[in-house]
Amino acid sequence: MTGLTISAIQARAVIAPLRRPITTAVASIPAAPLMLIDVDTDQGITGRRCLFAYTPLMFKPLVALLDDLAEILAGQTIAPRVLMATLEDRFRLLGGGAAARNGDGRVGQGLFGCAGARGGHVGGTDVGRIGSGPALL
Repeated sequence: MTGLTISAIQARAVIAPLRRPITTAVASIPAAPLMLIDVDTDQGITGRRCLFAYTPLMFKPLVALLDDLAEILAGQTIAPRVLMATLEDRFRLLGGGAAARNGDGRVGQGLFGCAGARGGHVGGTDVGRIGSGPALL
């Protein structure tokens, strides 16, 4: 099966309660601020990913970024190399690939996770290989 095409990307912010807080040397996190990302395809398949946002202060900018990326990526074939090339072209003035990968790596990881770049399968085919060769991640 090939040719999965992005039809929509949706992001939701949630705060999940934790049984025990996450404690580091600099902070304690009593609840997990999570971004839930859905990537819908024209073929009716939805990829989902949950990302740790570190702080609820990140919700608004991450949702805004994903909403903007949804417009850019709508109609694109789900293939990690194609998606990365599209993001690198779009963010070239911000440092190209480095900005797309490192500016906020969580967003790229979430999109690629939804697209199956880490072993997702559709019809017995590794989605990370559909139309792109080996997966990037």
